[in-house]
Amino acid sequence: QHARIGADQQRGVGFGRVEPQSSSPVSERAAEREKYRKALDTARDELEKAKKALEDGHDPTQEERLIVVGRGAKGQPTGVNSINRKPEYYVRIAALEEDVKRAEEKVAVTERDFRQKAPQ
Repeated sequence: QHARIGADQQRGVGFGRVEPQSSSPVSERAAEREKYRKALDTARDELEKAKKALEDGHDPTQEERLIVVGRGAKGQPTGVNSINRKPEYYVRIAALEEDVKRAEEKVAVTERDFRQKAPQ
């Protein structure tokens, strides 16, 4: 019989087994609150990334620049050139600004949800 008890212990039958306990209401509320907090942290991170992308993308890329050669009255180059931005630059900047706006709205919604729905 001792051999059987040893085998049962190795398999975990009847010895040392811990039955899963149902979680308490306090831990459930804490988990729910943590879920809302993580969503808020994620939204804030996305907002910071969108703001940084806008800040870093302020200068036009090489493909978004149009160099205009200055010419004199007789059509000869004057040596004074100007760099204009192509329409693609403005499209890209508008998209980056829209990303920031959406991220700000998401932060506002998740902050409201955290205040109103997250258990105390």
